[in-house]
Amino acid sequence: MSLVKLKKNANRPIPSPEGPQKYRPVLLGDRIGAKIQKQKNHSQHRNITWWCEGGRNANSQLYNPGNPIFSIAEWNKKQKEKNIKYKKSADLEEDQSQKDHLLESQLIEVNKAIQQINQENNHKPANFNSDLYRTSNRQAKKYKGDTESKRHGDTESRRLYNISLLYDGIHPSYHLARAWLMKFTIQTIKDCWVPNNQVEAREKDINNNSI
Repeated sequence: MSLVKLKKNANRPIPSPEGPQKYRPVLLGDRIGAKIQKQKNHSQHRNITWWCEGGRNANSQLYNPGNPIFSIAEWNKKQKEKNIKYKKSADLEEDQSQKDHLLESQLIEVNKAIQQINQENNHKPANFNSDLYRTSNRQAKKYKGDTESKRHGDTESRRLYNISLLYDGIHPSYHLARAWLMKFTIQTIKDCWVPNNQVEAREKDINNNSI
């Protein structure tokens, strides 16, 4: 996703919950969750309980959105850029690129399993990785996780994800963190508040049964 579109998504208006609150939304996360928490600036964010600290495995009581894609090669690059004596050889760059491709494939398989669990529990969490796609969600579904694609060629040389949105290869940039916070906030409204039409239908059903 382009930076312009990412900013647009992050600046969408947050709808107010219509009905009564049924659950308390909780975000359990590691340092990525902490980066998202730092972007809270809306009254609706005060309804979210934040349990984020370094070293904690990302999870959620409501649903599991899957594992965000990240790049070990980019992380190593950012760390070693601080060392002026560091010179990256072509062989080392190719080796790290291959390892990143393997990592992407493994994360995709893990996320498929998580998606299956969510479907079995009737959960439809937001897809954080969709904000990292270089192409549309529809096109990405056709070839993500595959080593080859007739339409897009070798995915090992043509990365599916815009890793530049991760400022160090792992943690989200300012705009990406805001976009992820927007997605999570909207999802909590859907999951933790009962819409007025459902409340009215339930009250009507209770009244009919009491007659």
